[in-house]
Amino acid sequence: MEERISDQQWAKFFNNNCTEEEHRAIMEWMSTASDQEVERIMEQHSELVMHQQVPSVDLESLDFSKVQKALHPKSVKSYSLKRKPLWKGIAAAVTVILISVYGFWQFKRTEVPEPVAWEEVVTQSGQKKVVKLPDGTKITLNAESQLSYPNVFSDTLREVRLVGEAYFEVQKDTGKPFIVHTGDLDTKVLGTSFNVRAFPADQEVEVALEEGKVQVSATTGVAFTPVILEPNQQLIFEKQRHTGRVEGFDPLQTTGWRQNAFVFENAPLKEVLKILERQYGVSFIVDVALIRACQVNARFEEDSFITILQVLTTAAELNYQIKGKTIQLTGKGC
Repeated sequence: MEERISDQQWAKFFNNNCTEEEHRAIMEWMSTASDQEVERIMEQHSELVMHQQVPSVDLESLDFSKVQKALHPKSVKSYSLKRKPLWKGIAAAVTVILISVYGFWQFKRTEVPEPVAWEEVVTQSGQKKVVKLPDGTKITLNAESQLSYPNVFSDTLREVRLVGEAYFEVQKDTGKPFIVHTGDLDTKVLGTSFNVRAFPADQEVEVALEEGKVQVSATTGVAFTPVILEPNQQLIFEKQRHTGRVEGFDPLQTTGWRQNAFVFENAPLKEVLKILERQYGVSFIVDVALIRACQVNARFEEDSFITILQVLTTAAELNYQIKGKTIQLTGKGC
């Protein structure tokens, strides 16, 4: 559009004597031009305005409503004018137009962007979901978990929020760090595969790294020195004490939940039953006194739920009765 607007037309516009068609063409160009293009025109033609030859004009017949219309096309008012020196009238008109153009340009530069909408994915007990983010990152969300993410990432950052547990396969982008926000920790990565476990009821938050490198830091207000994890390391963060330790981990034990594989080492049976409830969408009814002393050491890789249940109840000297999704445990116990 700008190529069809001559210097003479720009001068007429700044002097407020262009035709309606020229005015419309210029305003259409300004509405689509970049900041740099508008700035260039401003610098180039503002000088031109000052060197224009001012014609002899009868000030009383000067149509200032046209200036007003350029600024506010939908609310035009007529004004009666007292006689004043011609140069002051012309200068005022030119100044008003320049301010109008500059204001329009500034408005274009400071337009408030549309608020970014956030998507939310929630899983119930016994349910897992795979989520593909706009940048290509793949997230496997465990049962009883919640993931929130923007439908469009910003130009400098990729942020998501997690409640529960998820396995992340982050698309590498060195210019846009990926941050997972949980209630107590922020995990920052560039491109990697890792697991985050942050259930509200748990006393600990776990971040386990399989590939790449991540930095784990505490949220605002929590005194905790950031930790950088290497592959096959995990951070176990204690919520109450705000302390953490780094140690190795068994990948099957930490991320096996994606294939319903479990590794238990000296795990209280009470905690094991909670995990099975979450993974399979069932509910156990049992007298806590029967299982208070029960510890589980077992490895299940490709076993069905019934097989797992039979192994656990046999070891703990318990019987089970299934009614729908409810399982009642009775017997001697540990």
